[in-house]
Amino acid sequence: PLHLANGIVRATFTSGPVEEILKAKLQQLASYNVPMVWLTGPSTLPTTIGSSLEACGWMRDDAPGMAIDLHTLDEHVVLPRLTIERVDNEVMLKTWLRIMIVGSEIPEEGLTLLLDMVSKHGYKNLSSVYFYLGTLDGKPVATSLLYLGGGVAGIYRKPPRKPRA
Repeated sequence: PLHLANGIVRATFTSGPVEEILKAKLQQLASYNVPMVWLTGPSTLPTTIGSSLEACGWMRDDAPGMAIDLHTLDEHVVLPRLTIERVDNEVMLKTWLRIMIVGSEIPEEGLTLLLDMVSKHGYKNLSSVYFYLGTLDGKPVATSLLYLGGGVAGIYRKPPRKPRA
């Protein structure tokens, strides 16, 4: 089992004793006897949940990231061979997943799991998540994810092919 498929994402506990809630959730996760993850970020509440998890024995693992103020970008740069489209169907979503997996170093079993989920549930248009697929000369080469809630966007690209010797 892949740890990214087992865990808690976007937790917001606004009432009640956090330690008791954490204890109950951690016991529930442990009962499945699988690798697991608890993702925290800017929208996680309470904001101290990361240190509470560490106090319970969880290990912190920071994901690399970069940030830029989008207002500082030169909007006049045009790459005529590059097309960026919003994902709006299951076929595009599966292509998006394949490119995202390659660019983010998620293991192959992660791709299999995600493709299975899409096959079972199909494409869903979500109001807070936008997927974009970039193609160069018609071939998929990049993905972008815009998540409205934490003020972040993820951009992944397919590594360029190495020149043949």
